[in-house]
Amino acid sequence: MKKRLGLKMMIVSMATLALSLSACVRIMSSSVANSNKVVAGNSVTAQASDMGFLELVAPVGLTQTANSNLSGQCPGGKFTDATTELSLRDFFAIVQMYQVDVTAICQ
Repeated sequence: MKKRLGLKMMIVSMATLALSLSACVRIMSSSVANSNKVVAGNSVTAQASDMGFLELVAPVGLTQTANSNLSGQCPGGKFTDATTELSLRDFFAIVQMYQVDVTAICQ
């Protein structure tokens, strides 16, 4: 009887551990784009990333940093047809890695 109870407890413990570890990393992503594809120019890309904690403290200024990196690649500092993608990786629901990717065409 005790052997059976110990075996059941071990199986339940292993199943609980497997289920909890399967959801340790979660990836979410969203994208915003507005393109007219009429403008010709050089395509440029930029990226900015930072960490957050407990989904309560999100990084500030990621989009501004990515846009600044993007405009620095254009000779006149002007770009059009920007596509922005925000992705979030969640590690153990404690630490989040935010990343903004921007693609545009220099004018």
